[in-house]
Amino acid sequence: MSIKVNADSSYASPSAELPPQATLPYGTDAAPQAAAHSAPPLRPHPFPRIQSYTGGSQEIRHLVAPAAEHPQDCRMNSGASKKCDGANHIENEDFCAVCLNGGEMLCCDHCPKVYHLSCHVPTLLSFPGGEWVCTLCRNLNAPEVEYDCDNTRYSRENKTEEAMLPHLDPCDERRCEKLVLSLYCNSLSVPFQEPVSPLARHYYQIIKRPMDLSIIRKKLQKRHIPHYSAPEELVADIRLMLWNCAKFNYVSHGMADNVSIPGGPQHKP
Repeated sequence: MSIKVNADSSYASPSAELPPQATLPYGTDAAPQAAAHSAPPLRPHPFPRIQSYTGGSQEIRHLVAPAAEHPQDCRMNSGASKKCDGANHIENEDFCAVCLNGGEMLCCDHCPKVYHLSCHVPTLLSFPGGEWVCTLCRNLNAPEVEYDCDNTRYSRENKTEEAMLPHLDPCDERRCEKLVLSLYCNSLSVPFQEPVSPLARHYYQIIKRPMDLSIIRKKLQKRHIPHYSAPEELVADIRLMLWNCAKFNYVSHGMADNVSIPGGPQHKP
């Protein structure tokens, strides 16, 4: 597990590192000797990147050297011990895969994506220790890591009550979380991530059953009532969300109110 923090760093001018030049005697041909004694030009170093990794109560910060000078880059894990990834080292992205903002983010050890705790699906409560993989990379049948999230805490505290209510089995739950997170990471999903503004003209007069990704995400949580009891329910809500978008745009462009969209939800009169 690693935590990435976007930070600016100072850059020292290469000219400050040049050695002093030799002084030539008066009356000599300075051009050839100056060329012979001049120091080779120094190649400016790229800006160092600052990454911070936390393990428990300790935080370790170090400058990551350019990959060209250190082909086998070493990262510091949560146990404060170095591990060399060599050719398999993953260079993580600089911005959250969901909201595209910077800040303190959690880096996946299996892919370049990084996330804020609140942007990941499921939402994480704290930065974990050790190796960490995101929902998109986690094995559905045998997960490599367990998440510290509301679903895990709720299931441990309410095992008896949970057994009496219909709910997703763990594998289906991970599959649904992966689908929802993949939608959040798609740049085309931005208009669907939050409810449509009440100021939108005639939207709620046309759309009687609003649906968006924030509602779908809440219904994945066990403590939320109602929550999903089968993957088909989640897929139906995603189809409804897309159907609402198509219907509103059809009507907004002068189509009839009873427009029938292929593949849309079928409702009995």
